[in-house]
Amino acid sequence: MSSDAGAGAAQPMLRRLRVKFVALSMTVVTLALVAALAAIGYLDYRQSVDDVYDELRQTLGLAASVDAGHRGDGRLFGEPTLIPEKRHPLGGKTQRDEGPEAPAAPSAGTEEPPAADTPSGDTPAPPEIGRGDGQGLTPVAVYRVDAQGTATALGRFTTASVAPDLLPEALTDALADGGAQGYLGDPGLFFATRRAGSDVLVAFADQTAASSWQSLALTLAGVGAGALLIFLAVSILFARWALRPVEQAWEQQQRFVADASHELKTPLTVILANLAIVRSRGDEPVAAQDQWLAGTEVEARRMQSLVGDLLDLARTPDPAALRAGFSTVDLSDLAEGEALQFDSVALDRGVSITCDLEPAVRVEGDAARLERLAAVLIDNACKYAEPGSEVTVRLAAEGREAVLSVANHGPLIAPEDLAHVFDRFFRVDAARTRAGIADGDAPATGGYGLGLAIAREIARDHGGVISAVSTPDAPSPEGAGEAALTTFTVRLPRA
Repeated sequence: MSSDAGAGAAQPMLRRLRVKFVALSMTVVTLALVAALAAIGYLDYRQSVDDVYDELRQTLGLAASVDAGHRGDGRLFGEPTLIPEKRHPLGGKTQRDEGPEAPAAPSAGTEEPPAADTPSGDTPAPPEIGRGDGQGLTPVAVYRVDAQGTATALGRFTTASVAPDLLPEALTDALADGGAQGYLGDPGLFFATRRAGSDVLVAFADQTAASSWQSLALTLAGVGAGALLIFLAVSILFARWALRPVEQAWEQQQRFVADASHELKTPLTVILANLAIVRSRGDEPVAAQDQWLAGTEVEARRMQSLVGDLLDLARTPDPAALRAGFSTVDLSDLAEGEALQFDSVALDRGVSITCDLEPAVRVEGDAARLERLAAVLIDNACKYAEPGSEVTVRLAAEGREAVLSVANHGPLIAPEDLAHVFDRFFRVDAARTRAGIADGDAPATGGYGLGLAIAREIARDHGGVISAVSTPDAPSPEGAGEAALTTFTVRLPRA
């Protein structure tokens, strides 16, 4: 399977994952935003209603205090202007004589109000309330209901009037409610009541006095819709950014599987071919077929090495368990021992190994895995060193870090390739590609491209980092390629 095919197959899956991510985040944010905006709207509504009730209670309190200060001569307190149309028994209509309409007579025991307080054609009537047309004001209609059930508008405190056809029922419902305040759904009126002697004072306000929440709700809805659109755009961008590592991991996995399959396919092909030859020559003695058996053994060992490396890379040890097995390791002795092990390999390849190791540099770690790390770096340097050149192994303590570096003179690694030298199965070019079986006396070079990936994992497991630098060296003979000093450096925490 090619990496392009794997990436193409991943696109639908990643697209579905991205859509689910955006849908989930938008659902959560929408629910949270709706809950927050609903709470704000409800609190504003409750505040508006409380303000209306406060105003009604304050108006009744003022009216009651003024009433208490008057003589008990039966006059209406506050010298209200009597509006005949607004004065009628509870539950009934004003009694009028047949014939032309005439002003109603004042109640018994009351004085005729001054002419100045009587509304005339030049005096605007207060706005009517009770049909939801209070126009956002807070007009209050105050009535006094006596023991005989006669309601009188109190002009001094009345800034509105209840519609004549609604007033009897509104007063009856307000008094029947029995509460100090409440709301009448049919006429859409807030009310408050207060007893003043034998009479009852009733104040009304229109429902529009508490309707400011509606405009706030519309504003909040617009703001919420805009916020959701902005968050949708941010979620899409964030989903792309958040899932980019997943996409890269998917592509790396597909590439890893394809490369591993290719690397395993080659030795398997050789093994099967050799076995087919051996079977076709079954009448020959084993000694005569040693060439094919030896080739089979070589490829089998290479497959064993590759599978071991793959298993090493596939391991995801628990950090706590991994560190529980750590011990103090003398990295100086370890690096010197690995360099001695590769002396024969370096000699076979025409290079030499020089060590510059600071003594007694210790780290906490797994000695076997640190040996593997040093072996990978030294082996890699020996493979690609120019014949007759020198591989330098250095170790020094720098602050709280132990710094191990391995350098060799060999082919230049391009900057764009340096970023990938620690990737699995990555090989720079033909000069760094596995050459298969050794040809004659020439040693086999290259590998599967897993050594440096394993070295990076070991460094990470020990809390360290690994890096590579390749800088141009002295000019090489024409056609020999550009030479460079390539250095791999590992930094580990000191014990």
